[in-house]
Amino acid sequence: MKTGLLILGMALCNGFLFSAFGQSPATPGIFRKSLSEQVTILPFVAERSSFKFKPHAREVPDELRAEIKGQELHISGTKKSDTRNIQGLAGWFGKVALLPASERSGTFQAAIQFIKESNYYGIVLELDNGTLKTERLNADLSLYLWKTMVKDAKFSLVIAKEGDGEISVSEDASRVKSFGFYAVVRYPGNKADVTIKFDEVK
Repeated sequence: MKTGLLILGMALCNGFLFSAFGQSPATPGIFRKSLSEQVTILPFVAERSSFKFKPHAREVPDELRAEIKGQELHISGTKKSDTRNIQGLAGWFGKVALLPASERSGTFQAAIQFIKESNYYGIVLELDNGTLKTERLNADLSLYLWKTMVKDAKFSLVIAKEGDGEISVSEDASRVKSFGFYAVVRYPGNKADVTIKFDEVK
């Protein structure tokens, strides 16, 4: 009985320290694969943010690089192209990284902060109909904490820096196939650089 109360007390304490970002239980089976085996990298067009492009879509310029080392995902690069006609005029191009929906946590830190009309970052859910649901993040150079969670039958990806409000994207858990992060740039010469770290699943 005392052991049970101690465990409960520790859980409550951890929740009080940073309630939105406590360690979440892992979804069994997924984490037998390395991060590089779990992540799918796709081209991303911000003006068509709900559209999931194929990995080598010829109509989308190949902007930014996405690399995985250990438990880190790094999206970075300098824009080379300008506007294109992609279901209409578009110019915000980059990469999105998607992982199977599961309860995870980690950190997000930009080495190049949001600059108006130059770059920005964001979070995303892929839904069962193949569309993407996104939320923009005008990240500065602060360390952000992120986590995914299921509550009241809703799957959410939540991100925040200490002392600031949360940004989140949510949908019915039964509809969510994957979650992830993106970065885009606008004009030739514009740059983006962000590292997303994933906590080890214990």
